[in-house]
Amino acid sequence: MGLLTYRKIEKDFPGGLYLPLLDQPVPLKIINPGILSSLLALPLRIGDGSIMRPVVAQDEIVKAGQLLAQSGDGYYIYSPCDAQVKSQSEAFVEYRPGQPVLQLQCISEEIQGCTCPEFSLERFSQKQNEMMLNVVDRSGIVNPTDGQPLSRLLRKLKNQNVTHVIANATGLEPDLVASLVVLDKFPEQVFTAQAILRQWLNASEAIMAYPYHFEIDRNAAETWNVKCVPVSEKYPQGRDALILKTLHNSGNINNKIGIGAVFDIQMLRQLERLILAGQLPYDRIVTVCGDGVKKPGHYQVPVGTGVKDLINYAQVEKNISCVAAQSTLAGYAIDPETAVITTRSQAIIVLADKPVRQVGTCIRCGRCIENCPVGIDPMRIHSLAENEKYDQAVKIGVAKCIECGTCSYVCPASLPLDERIRLVKCKKNIQSSRCCQ
Repeated sequence: MGLLTYRKIEKDFPGGLYLPLLDQPVPLKIINPGILSSLLALPLRIGDGSIMRPVVAQDEIVKAGQLLAQSGDGYYIYSPCDAQVKSQSEAFVEYRPGQPVLQLQCISEEIQGCTCPEFSLERFSQKQNEMMLNVVDRSGIVNPTDGQPLSRLLRKLKNQNVTHVIANATGLEPDLVASLVVLDKFPEQVFTAQAILRQWLNASEAIMAYPYHFEIDRNAAETWNVKCVPVSEKYPQGRDALILKTLHNSGNINNKIGIGAVFDIQMLRQLERLILAGQLPYDRIVTVCGDGVKKPGHYQVPVGTGVKDLINYAQVEKNISCVAAQSTLAGYAIDPETAVITTRSQAIIVLADKPVRQVGTCIRCGRCIENCPVGIDPMRIHSLAENEKYDQAVKIGVAKCIECGTCSYVCPASLPLDERIRLVKCKKNIQSSRCCQ
């Protein structure tokens, strides 16, 4: 544990916020298929990918690890347990209602791996490079940040000068720390995956960025030659672009001589389990929190688990006003009755008392500019969006926005600055965390 001296703070990214630190996270609770509900609803579409086509028939009995559906652009889903295939239906998936899902009736809790070739961590040969990609290709592992298949990301990085393989264990927010839970519970798996990627990408170094207060397993890190770098928990340190800036400002990477590639910690664990244990990515570790549940915590649940079943397990209060996904500052409201856990799920926030936002008029205080971690003018973009001047908004840097929600959080007039910025990005086909609705 370290003190946040000015010398450490000044090496962070500009802007951002220091949100209140909460109690240490509760232990991880592992929930096997069929415990919350015997019925799973596996999403047939991830992110902006195409809809997967089922390769099994209705009422067919499938084994754990059996392929259920696939698409032509690299998406796959597998059965997490022995189950009976039910009908296709619709559910609230990520930020979209009415998305196709494949229903499974669990008939066992047994989890089964797949068959993978043997790999040597000493040095990947060209043959092993291709073997690894072929295995990852059909694994169903996706990057939670953008929803793209991991194999697509690896092929892109293979052609670039990646010098640092980086994992970021800082939470999305103080109580949304699933990445820290994974690092605390499975340090060997995470560090091993970094070693695999460092060798495969011919990178010079692997770095684990973690919060100062966290007691990291340095022995495990040293075993796999991973450099541990403590950083502050200034929000939104959990975003890829900002941890890269922090590491550059602190002298741990040099953006002028190479590229630092940031990998999600849950995705790293999935990669290690796939390569070394043959285990498919059938589950996600999801934080359930907020004043609307009596048992907030971190739950390892199968993909396709109903959000309603999960929050009921966490003892949801009788009267709640809102259920949101991903984060409180930058998340979105979901329908808990039909929403399901996906391969990108990170957090479910249950609120008993929904804050009422009284929208006012800009008082020109400049807080949105002062706190913006990427240095844009949110209020100016808001004004341009209201007048449908989207091209001008692009010229002043709307594409740089990482959609962290800081501007709306600090605005004394409660203006929906982040929503207007997202609208512009959608109108101009700029990549966004989610399309405007």
